[in-house]
Amino acid sequence: MLEVAFVHLGDNLPKHLVDNLKVIKSNFKDLQLHLILNSSHAVPDQAIPFVEIHVLNVPEEVSRTLFELAPDPNFRNGFWKLTLERLFVLGEFHELKSDSKILHVESDVFLFPNFPFDKFDSLKKISWLKVSTSRDVASLVYFPSLTETRNFLARMMDELRLGNWRDDMEMLSFLMQKFPDDYDYLPTLNPNHLELKSDEAKTKWIERELTSGFENFQGVFDGVHLGIWLAGWDPRNSYGVTRIRDLSLISNAKGLLNPQKVDFYFDNDGSLRYVTGEKNTCIYSLHIHSKSSRIFSSGWKSEFERLVNHSTTHGKFLEFNPRIFMALVKESWSNGTLLAFIMYSNKHSKRILRLARRLIGAVTRWKKRVNKK
Repeated sequence: MLEVAFVHLGDNLPKHLVDNLKVIKSNFKDLQLHLILNSSHAVPDQAIPFVEIHVLNVPEEVSRTLFELAPDPNFRNGFWKLTLERLFVLGEFHELKSDSKILHVESDVFLFPNFPFDKFDSLKKISWLKVSTSRDVASLVYFPSLTETRNFLARMMDELRLGNWRDDMEMLSFLMQKFPDDYDYLPTLNPNHLELKSDEAKTKWIERELTSGFENFQGVFDGVHLGIWLAGWDPRNSYGVTRIRDLSLISNAKGLLNPQKVDFYFDNDGSLRYVTGEKNTCIYSLHIHSKSSRIFSSGWKSEFERLVNHSTTHGKFLEFNPRIFMALVKESWSNGTLLAFIMYSNKHSKRILRLARRLIGAVTRWKKRVNKK
């Protein structure tokens, strides 16, 4: 039996996660969903229909080790620690569902109505998605058995005990490279429709990794880059601004897919495809990095039509969210970092800051020369 699980660690349950669960239930009436939390404070006041909630914690050694190794523990309430910790929480959930197969879905991953849940049953290995030559992503992770999950987590823990910190994306890539026969990739590219491939995906080896499993699924899953291209980057990373169809966000990360090379088509039945000439390939999921409230809503079809079919421009465009901007200002004020937030908030203040640093550097060097004399 396949159990579909979402994980959130922390006290505050994100609105987009709850909204996403509701959209998934509306598109998959008979699907049993699981929401895994580590805090009873995050349990919603009102029950989410057909969603089973579990409050679980990872073993103390795991939590302590992650806390000691993770960089910048203050960033977004321990973001770096939590990205790895959620994989261990999934292990605790699998212990509860020992006879089941688990599909982990990240909170901001949109599943289209044709998502092929039944096709996962034939997979024998833990599988996830590749996004660059050195980084993978846990937007979708399939665990075929409890034995496989235990071995996977034991290997992660072995690395951590050695003091080798890696974030979740680096850790997945490391394990895939070290144990290539034990894990698989889910397909992000059609082997007969390679136009989506970026210049970074130069070798046949990378091409095989990107197309792995396509014969089974006859479609692809988005790791992150298609969703960033079509729906934008998280506005929290850009002072409340969502940057849509911005290739620099993908090329800077050395992404293996280039969405600019293809067209996209959104069907009347609610399915998404990438298209080149007469070739078309079905896209089963999108990683919505922007956490768009319009996508995670009952009006998701209209929003995809706007973003995909009815865009007035093929170039980059920006959308500003004042609510998110003010939330960032409030957070910076609380953390005592408001000045730095303001100085880095736009290109003009950044230029002023660079000039100030150069001026201070020049004055410092002049003083040293004077003192030597």
